[in-house]
Amino acid sequence: MSSEAKEFPATSYNDWLEKVKKDLRDKSFEDIVWYHSALGAIEPMYANDHSKEAVAIPPRSIQGKGNHWQIRQSFHGSGNNKNILDALKGGAEAVELQVTSDLQIELKNVFLDMIEVHLKAEVNAISALLPQINQLPSFKGSVNCDPVIHLLKTGEDNIESAVRALHHIGTQYEGVRSLTIDAAAVYEAGGNCVQEIAYTLCAGEHMLDAAISCGASIDEASAMVEIRLAAGSSYFETVAKMRAVRMMWAQLLEAYAPDHNCSVVVWIHAVGTLRTQSATDIHNNLLRATSSAMAAAAGGCDSLTIEPYTFPEADQDPMRYARNIQHMLRDESFFDEVEDAGHGSYYITELTDRMIYEAGALTSNLGQLGGFASAEGRTHFVECVTASARVLIESFMSAQSVLVGVNRFETEERNDLKEDMNALNPLEAIRLSEWGTQTVSAS
Repeated sequence: MSSEAKEFPATSYNDWLEKVKKDLRDKSFEDIVWYHSALGAIEPMYANDHSKEAVAIPPRSIQGKGNHWQIRQSFHGSGNNKNILDALKGGAEAVELQVTSDLQIELKNVFLDMIEVHLKAEVNAISALLPQINQLPSFKGSVNCDPVIHLLKTGEDNIESAVRALHHIGTQYEGVRSLTIDAAAVYEAGGNCVQEIAYTLCAGEHMLDAAISCGASIDEASAMVEIRLAAGSSYFETVAKMRAVRMMWAQLLEAYAPDHNCSVVVWIHAVGTLRTQSATDIHNNLLRATSSAMAAAAGGCDSLTIEPYTFPEADQDPMRYARNIQHMLRDESFFDEVEDAGHGSYYITELTDRMIYEAGALTSNLGQLGGFASAEGRTHFVECVTASARVLIESFMSAQSVLVGVNRFETEERNDLKEDMNALNPLEAIRLSEWGTQTVSAS
């Protein structure tokens, strides 16, 4: 560039607004404003005089160059040894299993010192988990068992005993993240991004306090935490959500006055959502999964699971496609090269700020009700998620929200919309039948 070249002239938000209105011609600016059920009106652009200064997010758990994340593949049921070995040969770096059978059989010929294993267990089965883990030559990874979600689903308060057992696993195996906050379950139940973040903070505080009561320091307890967030279908919303969780979690941990600065860092595992997958127009699921994976990577997840597009009936090809989405993002599109790709974007900063504000308000409200330790707090949260789920279903039923292949551009083989949505069963993750709260359904 010539030494005489001058900088671009400064432009204000109003300058850009006039250019946009001119390009829209007969369309009004309001026509392209996004009305988010939890965040309000989102304009299509923001500028430096319209938003707060962009703030970098706290560090990620995976340190080093760029934005590397772990490729994790999930397996359901039992008898998966061959599929697990094929996945590892195909580039998976970690596997997630349901604890339904002998782990030695499931993990036969797997070099456990080279990969992470993530075990999904029911709260009532934790006591049977440790003997199985003890039979493994080495174990590193996580235990996916959220007793707070179990409480919201069933009304059974096993948090203290569950955290005691999970804390024991975390102390027995150094580096194992045994305290999982499964906020993705809130999203699958029809919750919005604000409720997902608020759940993360409230459940996280509840579990940290329980771990401390078991004798852990805040530094030890925080090192055992893994947060599961949904990689949703809204690209920028997912990016902003990952950033907001990191910021708010750091603030929560700072209130505990940890001895080590690294204690504010938390492992975020992103999981592709099934909420907007089609049971009939399955190949569109590949496109939705790719967009979700891109958003999770740009948002700075530490690990990522993408479910096969034919889930739950998956054979080797859909499993391979799910892995290869991540390989293409990392090895061909270089999504792992840029750390904090959203930094400097006024649009993402605005979304992040709104999520922090709204999630903070909901968290404060829940705290005043006693949090998840009280029936009032739990009931209020479930009612919020239920209301969000109703809005979600109604928006799909009225085609206000578009789900390609389901309520727009349907395939000839598709079922009725109600049957299709019920087949996906997206709204049954949270149920408190003993409190009289009915599960939301598409009918």
